[in-house]
Amino acid sequence: MLVIEEPAPAEEPEADTQTDETSQPTEPAKKPPPKPGKRAASLPAPVAEEPLFEPPPLEPANNPGEGRRQQLEKTQHDMGLSIEQFVHGPLSAPERRTLAEAQAFLDQSTRALKEGDLPRAEKLAEKARLLVSALERQH
Repeated sequence: MLVIEEPAPAEEPEADTQTDETSQPTEPAKKPPPKPGKRAASLPAPVAEEPLFEPPPLEPANNPGEGRRQQLEKTQHDMGLSIEQFVHGPLSAPERRTLAEAQAFLDQSTRALKEGDLPRAEKLAEKARLLVSALERQH
């Protein structure tokens, strides 16, 4: 954005500061206030202020990642229960392979979580969930 400013008004020379009995002291010349919508050349540009409101943290401050970890543990538990239900039911050979893959992903997810690799554990649990969901749709 281009801002065109008026030149600053020329300063008047200072009057003699000595006073005699007949004259009164003179006040220094005042600059006219800047016109609305235009900034005087000597004024600094306004600075945008940061908002005073800070949003609350998404996770507890005492243990970051705990909310994600709890959600992952719940997902792993739910997937384990779903896999158990399919193990005891009638499945075709391809469905058994899919179930075995889902169990393998779930096991890997559990190991990754124990190793502290939360993002990897979440991705592996999601793969297990997708495979179990596919089996559920077929039945």
